[in-house]
Amino acid sequence: AVYIRVSSSSQSVEQQEDVMRRWLTGRTVSLTVCVEVESATKVRPVLDAMLARVRRGEFDAVAVWAFDRFARSARELLMWLDEFRELDVEFVSYSQGLDTSTPLGRAMFTIIAALAELERNMISERTRARLSYLKAKGVRLGRKPVPVDMRRARRLVATGISDRALARALGITKGTAGRVKTEIRSGAPQRGWRATPP
Repeated sequence: AVYIRVSSSSQSVEQQEDVMRRWLTGRTVSLTVCVEVESATKVRPVLDAMLARVRRGEFDAVAVWAFDRFARSARELLMWLDEFRELDVEFVSYSQGLDTSTPLGRAMFTIIAALAELERNMISERTRARLSYLKAKGVRLGRKPVPVDMRRARRLVATGISDRALARALGITKGTAGRVKTEIRSGAPQRGWRATPP
């Protein structure tokens, strides 16, 4: 499968398609060209349909003009490459010269995966360090607790009131109402609000 995407109908897919066909000539028995005219920030139905066919085993390789024509980010690219590897489907990117059917291509995939993992770990470490710093400074993390009149809540819950009705009666969200009911029935402290004195 050859996936080709352009961002608008004013752009031509002929150059990408012509180059990809000539580049892949002799490598495959047949080519299925999937053309998408859509911005990368929107839903891509042609890509979704192609990936569904990949999962059904209809293709043994996916080829693209370039990474950014296929995936929105390095993380998304790695996700698809991981899935293709599990499905025993090769991946080829013309512009980057990546072909996972070759030893060099497999080595490049390993490097990409390692860099993506390093990026995730660095982001996680920075986030933990920032949260620790803020906590040491006395900054409260998370959403501000919602005050709830628990005496009134207990009376209402005893009537068998629904979460939605309880939320309206107490002026809280439905999700908070559900947590209030859970605490009242189980006695286990729940997070997300501050109970007023009984």
